[in-house]
Amino acid sequence: MPASTSAARSCEDKPILERKSARGFGWATDLHVQNFLACVRTRQRPTAPMALGAQAALVVQLANRSLREGRRIPNTLFPQA
Repeated sequence: MPASTSAARSCEDKPILERKSARGFGWATDLHVQNFLACVRTRQRPTAPMALGAQAALVVQLANRSLREGRRIPNTLFPQA
């Protein structure tokens, strides 16, 4: 296993900050799904737009790729203003 991968794994073993909802992750997921289904039925805008969700997922995927490859990934998708 490359050194960068083992270092990344040790960083993931214990979170720096751990906050948990009193109601749990499942509760938040249920609310999200309920909102999505209500929007499908009523054609209203969801509380979490698809573009925002895609951007959040992409940032995490780029971070994982950076850790796996042991290098910085250039920020070409979200240029700073």
